[in-house]
Amino acid sequence: MERDLDLRLVRSFVALSTELHFGRAASRLFMAQQTLSADIARLEAQVGVPLFVRTSRHVELTAAGRRIKERAALLLSEAGLLVREARGEPQPLRVAAANDAVDILPHILERLLVLRPAAEVECGLVPGPGQIRRVYDRRLDVAVVGLLAKPPGLRAELLRLDSALVVVRPDHPLAVGDGPVPVRRLADHPVHLPPAADAPEVASFVGALEARTGVHLTPTRSRSMASGPWMALVRSGGVGLTFSSVALPPGDWVVRSLTEPTPLFPWWLLWHADEESEQLGWFLTAARQAREELAWLRPRTVGEPWLPDGVAAWLWGGQSARVD
Repeated sequence: MERDLDLRLVRSFVALSTELHFGRAASRLFMAQQTLSADIARLEAQVGVPLFVRTSRHVELTAAGRRIKERAALLLSEAGLLVREARGEPQPLRVAAANDAVDILPHILERLLVLRPAAEVECGLVPGPGQIRRVYDRRLDVAVVGLLAKPPGLRAELLRLDSALVVVRPDHPLAVGDGPVPVRRLADHPVHLPPAADAPEVASFVGALEARTGVHLTPTRSRSMASGPWMALVRSGGVGLTFSSVALPPGDWVVRSLTEPTPLFPWWLLWHADEESEQLGWFLTAARQAREELAWLRPRTVGEPWLPDGVAAWLWGGQSARVD
């Protein structure tokens, strides 16, 4: 067995573990699918256990693959930082997106590069819980996450309030009509959600909505945070629950807002209170600029807006958007 891990193989693993689709992962890496498949086979031979279950219809992580997914992404990041440190180069600002389809971070980075064209940013895909852990461990400089309660010891600033939306096929009963869908109608259909382990904040949000309305939802879970597996569930029928910051892939989807009440999902910036780097300062300035220019705290709603109790107290209790 080969003893030294090849970072190229680790990079292939991270891409496939995120996409769970050989074609999309190979495209992301600018390589052929056959090359990616060979890389994964070689890595599995090196570690001595299967990392993926492959069928003709889908790809999913084994228990071993799930155990090493976050550490593999961290290994790639640390390797890049090691090279820069050896060369005496300044370290980039380290940020992450929770999902490949969420548009929040791209809007911030677009403004950051206008404010600070020379800014260097290292950006990865890390679900919310992983981002928070990395901020605590100082492996990320700032997190951009959906959150219902402020983690202790970190500064938190409300960044965006997202309207909750449902996505269905054109032949679905909820596609009929033009208006918003009452929350109570979701009780009649399976609701597709991201994996609970990667997005516990969404599970908590749905639980709080159920408690508020008395409506019991029947959730089904996609296999990853990538948009492809989630959209495959929507294509199969049922209802996809998403938010206004999420860009949907091309298709004849029908998108409806929710009402009675109108749920709003909060996104936050998190960072260490003692972190005062110039790069972080520019990033926060760009984030606040995006928040104001794009009216992220003034979403269009139909009917009574609703937030989970803790967030509602912060927002409507007379406090500013910043919560220290």
